[in-house]
Amino acid sequence: MAASIALLDHTPVGNSNLPAVKICGFIDSKNLRSVAAIDGVNAVGLNFYPKSKRAITREIAQAWQDEQNIREFGVIVVGVFVNAGLDEIRRLHGEGIIDVAQLHGTELPSDVADLVDRGIPVIKAHGLKSSADLNRIPLFPTNYHLIDAFAPGVWGGTGETVDWSLLAHWAETGSASRRLVLSGGINPENAREAAARVKPSMLDVASGVEASPGIKDVESVKTLVKSLISN
Repeated sequence: MAASIALLDHTPVGNSNLPAVKICGFIDSKNLRSVAAIDGVNAVGLNFYPKSKRAITREIAQAWQDEQNIREFGVIVVGVFVNAGLDEIRRLHGEGIIDVAQLHGTELPSDVADLVDRGIPVIKAHGLKSSADLNRIPLFPTNYHLIDAFAPGVWGGTGETVDWSLLAHWAETGSASRRLVLSGGINPENAREAAARVKPSMLDVASGVEASPGIKDVESVKTLVKSLISN
């Protein structure tokens, strides 16, 4: 399954290609399927952090997988975790419930290395308050890094917009192969500007397209995708 994240590798950092789109945080299987079916949605996120208002359990995710095959739409499934046990992440990946692990907690570089060495693609999330925070990124042995707004004690995103100007220093994190996933306050009104200014490999969107926590407004998702491809 390591190749499942390859769509990020086709969007070079710093060029004008359109970013991939990930819609994150579902609590309803029909809503999940409706969003996964939208042309231009490349990935969906399932939140396994118990304290999140968008959290689901492994059992729920397994039931959803048994009743529907959203991968028929070509999306990758990303599991969102906060300081979860590595055994649980390995199990979800091994059972085919997730393709990628997205880590939002205080996980160590060794935790990332453990998963990557077992063939599990990892997106490591970082809260950004200054460009100096980018210096920590090379410590984590994955090429996929999510940048969100800095929020002490709040895990998995707040809906606050990142100071995009800080990401002008992204190239200083080292290898040009490192892929930027931009999160934090992305919505249909600012997605195009975010893509143009930051040039991320992927936009990660949750509350910006919601009717209520965990329920996505399908028309809002379609509007966001259309905004990226419009002239």
